Amino acid sequence: MNRLACSRIVVFAAILAGSSPAGAVPAHNVCVPSALGVPTRFLEPPRWVAWTGAPGVASTADQALDDPRWQGAVGESFGTGSAKAPLELRAVWSHQDQDYLYLSFIMDVEGFTGLPGSGAETPRDLFVGFHRSSVFDPGTPAVPDDDEHGYVFQFHLTTGDSPTLVEPVYCTRALDSSPGAGDGCAEAQGTNSSPKNYWRLYTDFGQTVPACGSTTAAHFKAVTAGDTQASWVSSKQAVRYWKLSTANRWAILLRIPLADAGLPLSAGIDRSSTFWYEATAQTNADDFANLGWWPREITSSICVNPAGQGTLDHKELSNPDSYSRLSEIASGGDTTGCDGGIEIDSGKIGSIPDYTGTPADLATADLSNAVNFKALRSDGTTRVVNTVVAQVKNTSSATVQQPLMARFRLALWGSAPWSFPPPDGKWRDLRPTVPTTAGQQPGICLGSSDPNAADSCLPAAQILAGQQAAFWFHYTMGTDPTLGDSEYCQFGLKPPGFDATHNCASCSCTAAGNHCDASTDTGTMSNVGAGGPCVSAYFGHQCMLVELSAPNGNVDFAQQSAWNNMNFDRMSVVAREALIDARQLPTRPGQLEQNIYLIAMPRNMPQKLAGGAIDGALLIRQSALVRAEAIAAPYLADLASQPPIQIQAIIKRLGRPSVPEIAAVAPGATSGSGKTQDPPDLRERIARVARALHIMPDRDFKRVGGLLKVAAASNTSASDLNESLVSQIGAIDAAAVVPTLEIYPFYQPLGEGHAFQPMTSFTVFLSHEGMLSGMNWAIDGATKITQNIYQLRIPVGFARKIQVRAEAIESTDALAPPNPVWPCAGGCAACGGANRNCGLVAAVGSSWPGLLAGVLVIRRRRRPKQARRG
Repeated sequence: MNRLACSRIVVFAAILAGSSPAGAVPAHNVCVPSALGVPTRFLEPPRWVAWTGAPGVASTADQALDDPRWQGAVGESFGTGSAKAPLELRAVWSHQDQDYLYLSFIMDVEGFTGLPGSGAETPRDLFVGFHRSSVFDPGTPAVPDDDEHGYVFQFHLTTGDSPTLVEPVYCTRALDSSPGAGDGCAEAQGTNSSPKNYWRLYTDFGQTVPACGSTTAAHFKAVTAGDTQASWVSSKQAVRYWKLSTANRWAILLRIPLADAGLPLSAGIDRSSTFWYEATAQTNADDFANLGWWPREITSSICVNPAGQGTLDHKELSNPDSYSRLSEIASGGDTTGCDGGIEIDSGKIGSIPDYTGTPADLATADLSNAVNFKALRSDGTTRVVNTVVAQVKNTSSATVQQPLMARFRLALWGSAPWSFPPPDGKWRDLRPTVPTTAGQQPGICLGSSDPNAADSCLPAAQILAGQQAAFWFHYTMGTDPTLGDSEYCQFGLKPPGFDATHNCASCSCTAAGNHCDASTDTGTMSNVGAGGPCVSAYFGHQCMLVELSAPNGNVDFAQQSAWNNMNFDRMSVVAREALIDARQLPTRPGQLEQNIYLIAMPRNMPQKLAGGAIDGALLIRQSALVRAEAIAAPYLADLASQPPIQIQAIIKRLGRPSVPEIAAVAPGATSGSGKTQDPPDLRERIARVARALHIMPDRDFKRVGGLLKVAAASNTSASDLNESLVSQIGAIDAAAVVPTLEIYPFYQPLGEGHAFQPMTSFTVFLSHEGMLSGMNWAIDGATKITQNIYQLRIPVGFARKIQVRAEAIESTDALAPPNPVWPCAGGCAACGGANRNCGLVAAVGSSWPGLLAGVLVIRRRRRPKQARRG
C-alpha cells in the first residue's frame, strides 16, 4: 500500500514521559510529536544516514539540514539581539526496530580567530544530559556509589570545516592528563596534540561537590572504559556533525534509541528521563561562550574540571527540577501540561483567490476550503491574485513578541512523482517568497509580505496569549519576468489566450535558454504569443510545506512546521489524475501492448446510507464504535461468564490495572459532533466496550482502544478522525471502518493466457464534512467492464494516465459517468480519434511496474468536502 498524501497522521506512542524522581516536578514538559515525513518520504523521520532497519530506502537519505522530514517538529530558538539565533533545536520521534528520539541542534555562532596552535575556527561543544526516572543499579546493591542517576553526552567539534558529514570518534580522555603526550582528544598545544571531532560520556552517580561557585554542584564523572556503555552511538550511527564554514554554521544531529525504565544505558536512554542541554563555543584555551541552554530558567553553565580524566559539574543540575520533561503529543488530543508556544497546523495553511478583506482579518480567515492556487478567472484572461496564508497560534499563557519567519516550499512533483521506491520531492521555495536581494534568506516575516525585508524580521509582531496571527503574501501566476506564461504550463494549466493550436507545447530541457530543473526533466512551454521559455513540468496537485523559525528570538515552537494539499486550478477541483506505469512489465518478442484490469473496491461507501443522511464525522465515529463492539463481544461474554477471581488473574497477567484514557465515556455525558447531536446511547456503549479492555491481549487492546478514542472524539472534523484512526489502528483495520476506495491493477504476463498477475495497489481514505446520504465514484481513461472492473490496454513501453473521481451525495447529486477516452471529451485529433491511446505518457521518470498513484478528493458541490488519503 502506498500512502503519499499530505496528511497529519500521528502515531500514538510513548516517549520520554513520566514523572521526575523523588517527587520532583520540572517546570517544563516539551511534547515531541511523531515524525510524519512528507510526501515522497511518508511517515519517515529525518534520515541523514541510511540506517539499517529504518523506514524508507537508502535513496531517501538526505544530508541537508533543511530535510523536509523535520516538518511537524517541536522546537526552541534562543535569541540574544543579533540577526540570527545562535541556537535552534528541533525534535521528533519515530519507531523503527525500537523508538528513537531525533534531535537537531543548529548553531550559527562560532569563533573565527583560532586558539593558539589551532586552526581557523575555535572548537565548539554540545552537552546533552538525561536524568533517569529511577536509579539504575549495575548489579552491586551493597555499593550505592556506582548507582547511575543520569548521563551527560559531550559532542565536541574541533577546528576547521568539512564538506561532508563528520562521524565523531569516542574519546576516553578528552582532556589530557599528560599535556603534550597526545593521548587525548583535547585542543592541546604542542607538536603531540591530536584534536579530534569526538563524543564523550559522563555519568551522574548522585554525588555533589563544591564546584562552579556552589557547595552542591552535580558531579558527572567521565567514562574511561571505552564506549561499550553507550555503544549504540557508534553501532547505530547515532550522531553526525555538520561543519559549514561558508554559512558560519555548525550543527549536530542525534538519533537516540529509547528504552524502558530499569534497563541499562546500553539499551538506550530511559524513555521516562528528563533532559537538559547547553551549547558552547570556546573563546580561548580555557573559556567558552554559552550559546543557549534548556531549560531557560537555568542561570549557570557547565563547569569543566580538567583534573585527572576530566569531570563535568553544574551547580543547578543537582536539583531534578532543573531538568525538563519530554512527552508524546497526539494529533487533536489533550495537550494539557505541555509547554505552550507558537503552533502551526495543516488546516491553517491555504490560498484565497482575489481576497477582498483586510490583512488583519487573515489571522482568523476560514481556510478549510482554501486549497487552490487559482490561475485565471472565468473569462480565461484575467489573472487571479492569490493571497497565500499561514496562520500561527500562540498556545502559551504569555504574549509572544519575537521576530518570526515562515518559509513556504512546494514539493514540485515531476511528471511521475509516485514511484517505488518513492523519489525525493524537490521542495523548492515558492516563487514570491524568494528574495531578489543577494544574501537574503527565502521566507516571509510576520508583519511583512516583502521577501526582501531584513532577515532579522524586526520590528517583531505581537501575538497575544491564545491568539492567532497570519503570514501572508500575494502570488499571481504568469507574472514572473523569467517564466512568463510558461508558469501556467508548468503546473498543467492553459495560458491566457490559448486556442486549438496555441497552448502548451513540449520542449527540450537540454536546449539553450531553458529554465528546467534538470536536463533530464520533461519540458513544457507556452506557445501563445511570444512563447517560452522551456520549463520543467509538474503535477497540478502540490503539497506546500511551511516551516517556522525565529531569527534571533527566544521562541518555543509547539509545532514548528506543517503542510497542506494545494492545487493549481482554473476552476473548482472535482478529480485527480493517477498513473498506470506499464513500461517495466515483462514482454514477449513482438508483443505490442499490455492488457491490464483494474478492480476497484469501495469499502464503507454505499450509494445510499441505510439510516438516511448523517453528518460525515458522526458516521466515522459510529462506524468505529460498531467495529469496537464486534471485536469486544467475546471478551464481554467472558466478563459475564467467568468467575471474578479468574478475571482478576487475567488482568494481573496482562498488566492491565487501568484502561486507556477514553475522553468523556461516562454514561450520561452529552456532546455533539459539531453539527449533530450524539445518539443518546453512544456514551453508554463506549463505556460498556471499555470494560473489556482489561482482559484483551495486546493486539485487540490497541485496536479497540484506538477505535474508542475516535468514537468518543466529539467536535472533531471527519478528516482528523480518519487520520487519527489510521494512525492508531493501522490502515488494514481502518479500511474496515472508514470510507475507503482501493484499486488493484492486474496485468497479463507476456500478453498471453488468462491468469492476470497483481501489480502495486493503491488505497485512499475518504472523509466528508457535513451531511451526506451516500457516496459515489468513477474512473476515467479506462473501459468499464462491470460495476467495479475496468480494462485498459497500454502500448508496450508506455504509461497511461487515468482519472479517479469521487463525490459525496447530499441529495439528488449525480456523478458523471466514466469517460473511457479521457482526457479527450469524446475523441480528439490529439488522441488519434476516440481510440484507446488517450492519456499515454512516455517519459515519466523511474517508477515501479503498475503503481497506481493518484490523489482522490470528494467532489465539492454545495458544501465543502475533503478527502484524506492513507
